Amino acid sequence: MKAREMDRSGLVLAAGSAGLAVYVVWEAQRFSPLASVFPRFIAIVLIVAAAALTLLIFLGRQKPPKSGTGSNARRLALVVSMVAWLALVPVAGFLVASLLGFAAVGMVAKYDDWSVRRWLSFALATVISVGLFCFIFSQLLNVPLPKGLLPL
Repeated sequence: MKAREMDRSGLVLAAGSAGLAVYVVWEAQRFSPLASVFPRFIAIVLIVAAAALTLLIFLGRQKPPKSGTGSNARRLALVVSMVAWLALVPVAGFLVASLLGFAAVGMVAKYDDWSVRRWLSFALATVISVGLFCFIFSQLLNVPLPKGLLPL
């Protein structure tokens, strides 16, 4: 009888995520009560997700990924896109950098050829998602978003 395979990389991901979340909760203690709500909420969601992933792995419902799946070039492009996104924020401002970053990550993530309609849907989803995120944070939550150095 073959021993059950365990998703060790999933366990590492769950442990790392839970550790990061605990750190965020710890650091949020220094924030004002209102300012600590969002980071604590996200950290708690992350802890619950990590616990769920760990449970699925131990129950045998989460199988380890097949070796050789995925593209290293795509993974590298995703990391480069996200680093460029972060680097653009102080220069271009949060809104412009996020529009470009969201678009770059989405284009890296696409696997198949897109029709014109799909490209337009993606562009619309990008503008709506980033615009809504900026509106919620800047107007409803009063979070000051970086404006950048560019005169926009």
